Formats: sequence, structure tokens, C-alpha cells
Amino acid sequence: MDKVLLIVEDNPSVMDLYETAFKLNSFDVEKAYNGDEALQRLSGSLHKPAVILLDIMMSKMNGFDLLAKLKQNPELQRIPVVILSNLAQQHDVDKGLELGAVLYLVKSQYDPQEVVDRVTSVLQRYDGKSKAAGV
Repeated sequence: MDKVLLIVEDNPSVMDLYETAFKLNSFDVEKAYNGDEALQRLSGSLHKPAVILLDIMMSKMNGFDLLAKLKQNPELQRIPVVILSNLAQQHDVDKGLELGAVLYLVKSQYDPQEVVDRVTSVLQRYDGKSKAAGV
């Protein structure tokens, strides 16, 4: 299983927390601090991540806009995206899943190891067609 993860998160403290958690679980972690940076990194790379962990509230390009752009791009649309956000309203969850995220996690409801476990589970069963929903 390819365990390269792109974390898209604008808060450096949160980025460091999840980067450490995933590295401790044998993931190779790439980082982008906003949607624009993530799109540039993904568009210019021959090696795509196995999964993207995506925050919603970011400057320059929010996570919803980035997710929509990813799903419109034939080279990027099959990468599973897990949203990890502070936005906990049902309409935000619904919007994320409708835009193509395979999982929506609310930061306050999961500790970092639980997030790693959920992302690992997505990778283990993701076949490019199935979707796993959850909050």
C-alpha cells in the first residue's frame, strides 16, 4: 500500500501535530499550507499522494474550492480526499461529501491517532470507485 499523504492545512501547529502522527505510523508526508499551494504541488508532480487530508477554512483557496478543482481534474480526481475540519454543521459535511470527499472528520471529535486510523482504513478499502462516508 502506497502511504504518501498530502496534508493541506494552514495552521502550522495543527500541521505539525498531524505530520508527526502520520510519520509515526509510517506515512510519507507532504505538506501544503493553502489550497493554491496544494494545487500547484499536485499539478506539477508525477508522483501523486495516495490520499489527501484537507482542511476547509484556509486563506487563498478554501478546502471546498480545492476539492471541487481536484474532482474536475482527470489527473487528480481519483485521489481520495479526507476532510479534517472544525466545521461541524451538517450542511458543511453534506457539501464536502457531495463535492467528492470520501470521509469528513470534525477535528474536535478525533484525536490524531484516530485520524490516522480512519485514513489508513480509507486507503485499505479505497478502489477508486467506492465511497466511505462518516462524520
